[in-house]
Amino acid sequence: KSGFTIETGQGKYDAGRKELTITQNATISNSEATEDVLIIDGGSEKVPLEITLNGININRTNKSPNVPAIKIASGSYVKFILQNENSIATNTEQGTDATTGVITLEDKDNPSSLTITGQGTLNITANSGINAIAGQGSVINIEDGTIKANSGIGGLESTVTVTGGNITIDDEKGCTACIGNGKSVSISGESTNITLKNPSVGIDADDIDIVESEINITYGADYTKSGTGITYSNSLEMSDCKYVITEKRSEVKATGISANAGTAEISNCKMDM
Repeated sequence: KSGFTIETGQGKYDAGRKELTITQNATISNSEATEDVLIIDGGSEKVPLEITLNGININRTNKSPNVPAIKIASGSYVKFILQNENSIATNTEQGTDATTGVITLEDKDNPSSLTITGQGTLNITANSGINAIAGQGSVINIEDGTIKANSGIGGLESTVTVTGGNITIDDEKGCTACIGNGKSVSISGESTNITLKNPSVGIDADDIDIVESEINITYGADYTKSGTGITYSNSLEMSDCKYVITEKRSEVKATGISANAGTAEISNCKMDM
């Protein structure tokens, strides 16, 4: 029997593998923590699968590594609608291509897309070195909701777009790219608030565009010696935004913006670095 409750829609449960596969719009919840894996397969760019997470709790911290808690199948287009509080944890280990996360968008050759929206909360707990949400060449859109994670969002060659919501990432080891690590990161919206705690690199991509948003980066953990808020290699555009770096210990050396190459255009941004 699946550890999930399918409130609306249907799914196929593999008891041997402990996997629930959803191929149509559905609402999912569970009253007690489950070790089952959730697989979402289907949708199109015009009509993505809409999966409402209405209080799910996945805890795979005692299970075999290298199995994400949620898989977005190759070529799928999925929208998560957050309701109430949702928690996901796993002991996934970093793969050789650094594309595995607690939520994994599969297959770099036929990448998938994930959009997150709604008024609920998504808590993601990962092992050190693993992204909360990852996928090589994937598209990750965050439109609304509250996301709290202890590791990054993005992946190699990925595109990350944030147009709303509240995102807090606090990696005890200092994530090397809390948001991005791919082709582009776009952050916009007056209601968008991003807080990154103790990152080695906060936001990293070839091209970064930040408009009308608030980004706060804090360094205060004992292990933190240095860090960089934003790193880009092609272009950086910032306008009508607020960008603050806070060093809570005098010995921390934090760099606000670092460029490997490329150009930067910054206008009408309140910056405290």
